[in-house]
Amino acid sequence: MKKFLSLLLCAMMLMALVPAAVAEGDNYVHIIGRNLGYAIDENNVILAELEKRTGLDIDWELWPTDGYAQQCQLLFASGEYPDAMEVWWDSFPNQFIELIEDEVVQPLDGLIAEYAPNVQATRSANDYYDYGDGQIWGIPCRVLEDGNTYCVLIRQDWLDKLGLPVPTTSQEYYDTLKAFQANAELLTGSADTFAAHGACTTYFGNCLVEYIYSENGFQESWNEVGDDVVYYINMPGYKNALLTLRKFYQDGLIEPEYMLMNRDQFLEKLYTNVYGAFDYTTDLFDPIISEWTRSYYEAVPEAKLTMIAPFADENGETHLRTVNQTIQCIVFKDAEHSENVMKLLNYLATEEGMLLTQFGIEGEHWTRDENGNPVSLLTTEEERTAVGTGSYAWMYRLSYFNAAFSDAYDAERAVMKASVEKTYTMPTTESYLDNKATLKSIEDTYFAELICNPDIDFDATFEKYIKEWNEAGGAEWTEEINEYWDSRK
Repeated sequence: MKKFLSLLLCAMMLMALVPAAVAEGDNYVHIIGRNLGYAIDENNVILAELEKRTGLDIDWELWPTDGYAQQCQLLFASGEYPDAMEVWWDSFPNQFIELIEDEVVQPLDGLIAEYAPNVQATRSANDYYDYGDGQIWGIPCRVLEDGNTYCVLIRQDWLDKLGLPVPTTSQEYYDTLKAFQANAELLTGSADTFAAHGACTTYFGNCLVEYIYSENGFQESWNEVGDDVVYYINMPGYKNALLTLRKFYQDGLIEPEYMLMNRDQFLEKLYTNVYGAFDYTTDLFDPIISEWTRSYYEAVPEAKLTMIAPFADENGETHLRTVNQTIQCIVFKDAEHSENVMKLLNYLATEEGMLLTQFGIEGEHWTRDENGNPVSLLTTEEERTAVGTGSYAWMYRLSYFNAAFSDAYDAERAVMKASVEKTYTMPTTESYLDNKATLKSIEDTYFAELICNPDIDFDATFEKYIKEWNEAGGAEWTEEINEYWDSRK
C-alpha cells in the first residue's frame, strides 16, 4: 500500500507539470521560464501586449526560482514538454548533455538564421554553449555580454572619509574592512555597526569567494592545467584560498550568519546600513531598472558605491567563471511551434521588446528623462504586478540595450568582462552519477568547517577533506573527465 501511494504521489507530481489541454492554433507557442519579475499569472498588461505586437498566442508559464532546477528534472522525466524553456546549465550541466545525446532537444542554427535575425545580431559565437559538434543547442537568454556579473561593491563615501583607495588585493580588502570597523562610529554614527562584508549564500554567488579563488589562480569549476583539467578543490591555490577566507571570517570581517541567510534576510540587513562592502551583481547597479538598488539608496541616501575589481593572481591574471552561457533557452525536438518560439525570441531581442518587458508600455507605465533614460511611472508592487514588469525580460543584452542601462556603468562592466575565463561544462560520467551527492556534501561540509570553526587543526582537516573527496569518487570522476577531455582534442 505504501509503495502504491508513493507511486501515486510521483505520478501526481509529474502530472502537475503536464500542460492542460488548450486550443492550439497556428500562432500558438508554449514557453516555461523562471519568474524574475512581478507577474503572478498570465493576467497582466505586458503578456497581453506581447501577444498584440507579435501576433502570437503565448502560453508562458512562470515558475519560481526556488526549486526551478528540481522542477525541470521532473518535467524531463515526464516526457511532456513545452515548445521551449529556460534551463540552467550551471545548475545541472549533465542533464543538458543528456538532452542532446538522447535527441530530446533540437539544434537551432537553421531556425535562428531563418526566423531570428535580431537574436543572431546580438549574440556572438562565444555566447553559445560549446557541445563540440559545431551546432547551436541553446540560446543564451539573460545578462549575457559581461560573462560574469557577480561582484563586490564597497562604500566609496566611507573610503573618502578615511582617505583610503579602493582595495585591489585580498590583503588590502582585509585592511580596509578593519579600518571601517575601527571607525564605525565616524562612518555610521554607532561604534557597534558591523561595517564589514555583507553576503549570503543563496543568491549573489559568493562573490568574495570567487574573488579570492581568482587571486589564487583558479575558478570554482574545472581548470585547464597543461593538457589536463583539474577540479578546483585539487588546484594548488585552493588551500591558501580557504585560509584567506578563514582569516576574514574568524576576524569578524564577513557577515557571521552569511551561510545561513537567504536573499531577503541579506537585503533586509543591507538596507539598515550595516555593511561597508557586500556581494552584489552588475546587472543590478542601475537604480532605474533595479528595485533593490533603488531601495538601498532610498534607505541609505548618503551612500556612494564603487565596484572592487576582481583580484588577480601573481601573474596579473583573473579567473572568474564565465556564466554568460549558463542560462539559455532550449527548443524541444518534437515542438510543434518551433518557428513561433524563434519569432517570439526575435522580438524580445529588440530594444522595443526589452523596454516593454522591463517597464511596460511607454507613456502609460514609463517615460524618458532629459537624458533619454527610461523612468518608471509605477510606484507600488501592486501596480508592477498588474503590469507584469520584469517577468518576460528574456533575450536582453545590457550593452546593446543601453537605453535601459545607463552607460555610466560601462567601465565596471568592462572590468568584469575582462576578468572571466572560459568555464567548461562536462558530461555525465558513471562515477559522477553514483557519487555526486556524496561529493557535493563533502565539499559543502568541509568548506563551512574550514572557514567557520575556530577550534579545528586547519592543516589536518584540509588534508582529510581532499583525501576523503578523492577517495569518495572524486579521483575516478577526474579520470573520466580527462578521458572525455582527451577525446575532444
